[in-house]
Amino acid sequence: QQQQQQQQQQQHDDGDYYDCIFSDTSDPVGPAQTLFQPSFYESMYECLAKGGIVCAQSECMWIHLDFITDLVAGCTEIFGYAEYYSTLAPTFPCGQIGFILASKGRNKSCQQLSRQPSPSILEQMQYYNPNIHQASFVLPEFVQKKLQIYQSFPDDEQGEEVDCFLAQCSIS
Repeated sequence: QQQQQQQQQQQHDDGDYYDCIFSDTSDPVGPAQTLFQPSFYESMYECLAKGGIVCAQSECMWIHLDFITDLVAGCTEIFGYAEYYSTLAPTFPCGQIGFILASKGRNKSCQQLSRQPSPSILEQMQYYNPNIHQASFVLPEFVQKKLQIYQSFPDDEQGEEVDCFLAQCSIS
């Protein structure tokens, strides 16, 4: 058991620990502002296994697009990959909420499912289905234009250096 604990500690020390981290934060005001700072995203990065994914609540594209742009830019810098996706949420402002999806070592969009849910699982769903999943990544043109330079994938030759609030991040 001690050997297993040492191995787990070594995995954690190496940042090779979680496959997925979900961050359902409140709005980035007051004490919650720290949950949108570089150190918070760096901490999540350091706790991910290679190929691990972070999904973080990232505000409404209709009223917070500049903020979302900074988040996507910063997460792209930290993780090497990030994209914004959206869903309907009647209880949120404008009936919409978005999320940042960032990954450690992944270089392709999550829009395409890597595997299909089984018919028995889909039968139990009341909202989710593969079409909803894919549609969540389809953004209005004005959002796509604002985010496109940050959402190119590492294999692409596009993108440029841009200053944002996460631009001074370092990963140790």
